[in-house]
Amino acid sequence: MSDLPTGWKATPHDASDDNSDDKQLDTRLARCIGVSIPPGADDNDAGTVHSPDFKNGDNEIDSEAGPARDVAAHKRFNTKVLASPKADGCLTKFLRVEIAKSTPAGGKIGKIKAHVAGRSSQQPSNVQINFAAQLELTANGQTINLFIDLVDMIGTKVGAELDFEGIGAAIPTSTQRAAVSAVAARVADA
Repeated sequence: MSDLPTGWKATPHDASDDNSDDKQLDTRLARCIGVSIPPGADDNDAGTVHSPDFKNGDNEIDSEAGPARDVAAHKRFNTKVLASPKADGCLTKFLRVEIAKSTPAGGKIGKIKAHVAGRSSQQPSNVQINFAAQLELTANGQTINLFIDLVDMIGTKVGAELDFEGIGAAIPTSTQRAAVSAVAARVADA
């Protein structure tokens, strides 16, 4: 909690949205781009732990961490994803399919802007890859913008992902930086 600004409240992790999206993302990106997924990426969730869900209104931040199985292979996979000109399009396709599963009947997914990027100069050195997306959703006569940012990091023993979901606007950069720095430090120390 001390990693986040005032207003964020911890709630028990909601496992109902843990339908292996992360593994599916790796698998689908690999298939779409044409690379092999790293060993262990499709293993079960043994050893994976989830943070509480931190909420501020409709906005949410959560993370998960688990054993890093083959760090070198995972880094090579991320490098191939980042080097692929197909990465943004593959991420867009994945999001369109996954978001459609939870869109209310009659709802419509509009524009999706998705981008895959490497570690920014302001992020800790164990950050490997960033996924960012902005989606336009219309349901029940209302249109909203959903902002999703995923940050993947890996240490020598632990890998982690930090998820940011903002409704109407992205989670502020300063909040994201604070959370990424805190989780990255824990990953490095594990």
